[in-house]
Amino acid sequence: MNILITGAKGMVGTALVNNLKNIRDGKNQTRPAIKVDEVYEYDIDSTKEELNEYCAKADFVFNLAGVNRPQNQEDFMRGNFGFASELLEMLKKHGNKAPIMLRASTGTIPSGSCLSSLPDTGSFRRGILIPGRWSNSRFRERR
Repeated sequence: MNILITGAKGMVGTALVNNLKNIRDGKNQTRPAIKVDEVYEYDIDSTKEELNEYCAKADFVFNLAGVNRPQNQEDFMRGNFGFASELLEMLKKHGNKAPIMLRASTGTIPSGSCLSSLPDTGSFRRGILIPGRWSNSRFRERR
């Protein structure tokens, strides 16, 4: 299996890359059913040509790329929604229907952040899923 990891240099991405390489190289034998052929690492300093190549070959995609603690809503949208859209378009261009695991933040929304001013509509803020305690109906009832 060829696996593409976006956000490969982040905290979660680095750990995932290392684990998958250990499985591939036979150093981690705890998951014998998983066969890893290639691990494609994509991050902010990678090229569009690399993304194009990886999207053509990937059998599974972990989309961990994104902007953390954005200064404004435009940065959030460009770094999260914008890149995810670009990734999906690139996969579509190659007719690649590989499964995609999307990450999401489980952190709270700090007051004064670009997201704290968006209207709270339950689990969503303007269509952006905010998982974790924001999507827990029992938590909202206790607030």
